[in-house]
Amino acid sequence: MLTEWHSDVFWFAVMDNASAHTTPKLDTFKEQNRDRMELVYLPTYSPNLNLIERLWRFMRGQVTRNQFYPTLKELCEAAADWLNRLPFSRFCSVIGTDKADL
Repeated sequence: MLTEWHSDVFWFAVMDNASAHTTPKLDTFKEQNRDRMELVYLPTYSPNLNLIERLWRFMRGQVTRNQFYPTLKELCEAAADWLNRLPFSRFCSVIGTDKADL
């Protein structure tokens, strides 16, 4: 079980509000592990805290905004081409992380 690993470490678990994460069935687990674990719930809708949302917003502005693709295949190809051309440093900048941290 996860809580048996690194018993000397205090854990923060960032969770969304999926029903599996907010069920009363977790209450016993939370109580048993309160001295070494804190569950931190994201707001109901928090795209700024979800790093990939930043990339999707940037990609939509570059690839799909004001652009029509006749087929799903063409849309997928355009998105894949854009990702292949996106410099890694720019990718890191968009999602708000430092490339050295990855």
